[in-house]
Amino acid sequence: MKYLNLITLLILAMLAGCLGGGDAEILVDATKKKDPFQDVKDRLKAAENDEENDEEEDPVIIFKREKVEPVISLISPSYSPASASEIVISIENGLENGDTLGIFSDSSCETEIEDLRQAITSSDAVEVTIPNIPLGIYTYYLQVTDGDDYLSDCVEGSYLFEYDSISVLGSFPTEGARAISFLIGDLREGEKVEFFTEFDSIIHDEILISSDDMALGNREINLNLQSFLSSQSYDIKYRVTYLDGTQSTHTTLGSYNLDVDAPSDPAAFSFVSNDPLTFGTGLGVSSKDDSRVTVRVGDNSYDASDVISIYYTSQSCVSSSTCCISDNLFSSKIKNTDDPLIFSNTTDLVDGTYSFFAQAKDKYDNESTCVEIGTYTYDTTPPAMVDFTLNDYNQNSDGVFVKAGSNKSENIVVNDAVGGYETTDTIDLYTDINCTSSLTSSPQSMSASPTAYTIGLGASAS
Repeated sequence: MKYLNLITLLILAMLAGCLGGGDAEILVDATKKKDPFQDVKDRLKAAENDEENDEEEDPVIIFKREKVEPVISLISPSYSPASASEIVISIENGLENGDTLGIFSDSSCETEIEDLRQAITSSDAVEVTIPNIPLGIYTYYLQVTDGDDYLSDCVEGSYLFEYDSISVLGSFPTEGARAISFLIGDLREGEKVEFFTEFDSIIHDEILISSDDMALGNREINLNLQSFLSSQSYDIKYRVTYLDGTQSTHTTLGSYNLDVDAPSDPAAFSFVSNDPLTFGTGLGVSSKDDSRVTVRVGDNSYDASDVISIYYTSQSCVSSSTCCISDNLFSSKIKNTDDPLIFSNTTDLVDGTYSFFAQAKDKYDNESTCVEIGTYTYDTTPPAMVDFTLNDYNQNSDGVFVKAGSNKSENIVVNDAVGGYETTDTIDLYTDINCTSSLTSSPQSMSASPTAYTIGLGASAS
């Protein structure tokens, strides 16, 4: 029957040419774009409507392709909702070389977005970019055909395009020093966040949200407020740069009371070796008995949470501030009701001269100046014996010095050839082995350089 209908059409066409007295013309619209989806749909519809069966024709075996539903994956951004106005999707499953992929705006796959049509060259997944997506939920549909007799199901995909804000997880700090730390949530990979005090940027570079941040569900933010800010209250704000390049307004996270005022410098000190009622600075104390020092700091001006620390070192410091370091810590104490504050430790000093310093720190780590208290010298080593000779005296075989010649002076001149003594060292002469009975009216101060010491004898000396 199909062949008879075709022959009839050809005969009619030929007769029309003859009746027209000239060659017949068949006009074709060359500008019309071939639509493989419509071609297959028309062919399938015609097949459904053709219920006639010519029993005289030989049976025709038709090998039909198994229908497979395409699978859609969101590639970029890899999540929804997101703030991108353009998305990239991946389609796989059931594709073959020669197929055509179409994107449609309706659930029956009738209205195709022809600019997004893709020719399939293999069975591998294919990516399609969908631009200019409006805000809100965007629903699209896709279908695959071979242009002959295969047409996949009309498959739905969706994406939510929206702008969102970040949130603070936990509590936002309300006061402190320049360093601020907090957690933010509601993160979206690829978006950028910038923070401000009022409208002044706190950091030079925006913070890029990563896939790890999204997986974790939060991002720790560590800010250091600008050095030009003084102690007062500031609104901490943020701004998001979205995936499509647009930016949010400056939104306030919270109010923050900045405190960058250091505590007062410690100003009054004493070592226990001093008069306990005397306080001052630039102290200089020596002792051969107290190997454990106690330092007293006069205190009338610190807050209850302030920490006062004492440092000491026997080494030279580049500056006083380099002496107030943890390696040199002597003792620390939180301000209490004591006045003065008393500091000590359990370390026995070895002989030497130690410089002591004091520094106060508040609860926000604002530090006072590192103030030098003074020096403490612990000295238990006696000076070396003088290598001396006596003028006008001779030493007999018993080791006794006997006055020689006619010199009747009541002075003895001791020649020291060693030197190296401190100005606080003294020399004296005694009449007994225990050095309890002095021959002199007063001890003689010694010198660092080799010298001769004239020692006056008492009135009874002969």
